[in-house]
Order: sequence, then C-alpha cells, then structure tokens
Amino acid sequence: KRAVVLGGEEKRARDLMNKVMMIRKDELERRRAKQEERKEPYRRKVKEGLEMKAVREKREKEEFWRREGKKRRGGGDGGGGGKRRKVG
Repeated sequence: KRAVVLGGEEKRARDLMNKVMMIRKDELERRRAKQEERKEPYRRKVKEGLEMKAVREKREKEEFWRREGKKRRGGGDGGGGGKRRKVG
C-alpha cells in the first residue's frame, strides 16, 4: 500500500485553508478577549450591587426581628389570640 501523495495544487489549497482557519481562530480569540475586557466593569458593578443588597437585607432582617421581639415580649399577659370558635 502506498500513501496518497497530494499534487501541487492540492497542497497549496490545503495550506491556504489552514492559514485562513488559523487567522479566523486568532481573530475570534482576540474578539473574545476584548469582549471580556468590556464586560469586566459591568460584572464588578453587579457584584458590588449584590453585596450591598445582602448587607441591606441583613440589616432589615435584624430590625424586623428587633421590632417583632419587642411586640412578643411586651404583650406577656398570659392568654392570647388563637382561633375563635363559634359557640352553639
């Protein structure tokens, strides 16, 4: 068995296709890097916003339970609420 030997024109065509694909790959890589660079400030801003939101929610939760705790402790007359039933 013999290996298939490419002719001159086929060799040039394959070489040209390889070069074209390599150039395209490089362009895509540069484009992706540039896109990431542009998205970075937005991502930082979003992350900062999420951190601020977490801090705010924690503070609000603490305030809520502080108020609720006062309400629950303050009414300690022993009886209370519950569901009312119809009599009769």
